[in-house]
Amino acid sequence: MYKVVIVEDEAIIQKGLVYLVNWAELECNVVEICSDGNEGLSAIKRICPDLILTDVRMPMMDGLEMLRQARESIKNNLDFEAIIISGYDDFSYAKSAIDLRVCAYILKPINQNELIDKIKIALSCINERRKNKITADIKEYSLYYQYANEFITEFQDSKNKYHSLVGDVVNYIVEHYNEDVRTMDICNIFHISKTGLNNIFKKETGRTIIVYLNQYRISKSITLMKTTNLRLNEIAYQIGYSDYKYFFEIFKKYIGVSPKKFIALFSN
Repeated sequence: MYKVVIVEDEAIIQKGLVYLVNWAELECNVVEICSDGNEGLSAIKRICPDLILTDVRMPMMDGLEMLRQARESIKNNLDFEAIIISGYDDFSYAKSAIDLRVCAYILKPINQNELIDKIKIALSCINERRKNKITADIKEYSLYYQYANEFITEFQDSKNKYHSLVGDVVNYIVEHYNEDVRTMDICNIFHISKTGLNNIFKKETGRTIIVYLNQYRISKSITLMKTTNLRLNEIAYQIGYSDYKYFFEIFKKYIGVSPKKFIALFSN
């Protein structure tokens, strides 16, 4: 259902906007009716409607200023469509409406057929925007998914990729990544200084031990997201992060989006 907010100070016009239109037939729900621009702006911010029908001249704040502030307060300023209803055939109002990307400008007295036609046009614009958003999300997902898969592919054969000391350290990470792995513990196991180990490891792998460990853990988390129904905090624990928030930070740092965003994109 499309969410609709009506902002109109004349009670009889309010009722007309509610009852002249078979909103259910249009798959719309009038979720709030406001009497001035201040009430309307508050409702828009709270409800995030798909469609707004508003008068121009109202007490407290006029409809154009309300829409202007609503556009500015919402990150994506195409989040809603708006229809202006006015008793004034004034070019300056119409120009302001165009600048605010208002879908239609209707003069009072309201013609029922014209009103319904304009609402249908607005709903078509909403549908087109939603389709474009889905397409954009799929493209975005494809980019992140491709990037994420690079991690998985890279680390699948980690045990056989390197030799000597570096190979032993990689094997240790592969076998113990889900534990509390610390660089100094690895240094003690392989009897080498932290500086010396990091220099050798970075020379052969192109990254530090901590970066390698984080990337390996992230690759494992992606596999778990794809193949299990585990919650994200459970995944974080299984790959060696006791701090759920820290896992979020690391995931976003290496993949470019949060785990929740990645899952949402993946579900598309």
